[in-house]
Amino acid sequence: MRNPQPHVLRAHASCLVTIIAATFLLCACNGTREQTETAPAPAPTPSQSAPANSPTPTMPTPVQATTPMPAPPQATEVANKVAQIFKGAVELDAPQQDNVLVGDFNGDGSQDIAIIVRATPAKLDEMNSEVSNWILDEPQKITPPDPSKAAQSPPAPAKVKPGDLLLAVIHGFKESGWHNPDAQQTYLLEDAIGRGLRVEARQAAQSAVKLNTLRLRGDVIEQDLNGAHGFLYWTGARYGWFAQAKH
Repeated sequence: MRNPQPHVLRAHASCLVTIIAATFLLCACNGTREQTETAPAPAPTPSQSAPANSPTPTMPTPVQATTPMPAPPQATEVANKVAQIFKGAVELDAPQQDNVLVGDFNGDGSQDIAIIVRATPAKLDEMNSEVSNWILDEPQKITPPDPSKAAQSPPAPAKVKPGDLLLAVIHGFKESGWHNPDAQQTYLLEDAIGRGLRVEARQAAQSAVKLNTLRLRGDVIEQDLNGAHGFLYWTGARYGWFAQAKH
């Protein structure tokens, strides 16, 4: 038998190397696929691995933020505000110092304060002066606005008499309200103090009256006054009295 030619041996050797390389490559691919297919699943979470009869863990309930209620006015700051506005023309009424009311009475978003005061006897002329730093009014003489009338006649000027109790309403200014040193717009109300004074929110007070009867702009001061139950309210220019029911 003739020995194979050298070039034939080289061809056979090359084919053998190619077959061996392909075999190794195929084995490697199969090994990779097997590893991928048999990769372990991720470990279960504690809630998944817990027994069926174990209690379900509860998450803590977040504490909801609440808006803090404003602190009631302190006697010292109320006295300082009265002194700033009236310069000694009035003094706090001792038996009724707790009758200090806070609310947004004129509806501008700033907190106002209403304080029961008594005129200083020696300064009645100053209290009734037309050039004083406050507006003297008598709410019971102010009737609700009449939409059918273009203009209404102003009431007769109020006059402070000896021994009168008065309700001083100081309008707030900006975010700090009546605490603001620039809060000085003041209304001094004659014959406006009855029994059971309290602040009624505008929405609640408005629901008790018809819109076509009275449209409220701010919170009101509810009370029993001169035989009727009603409230003091801001008309847009002054304070009036609205009687809801007679006693």
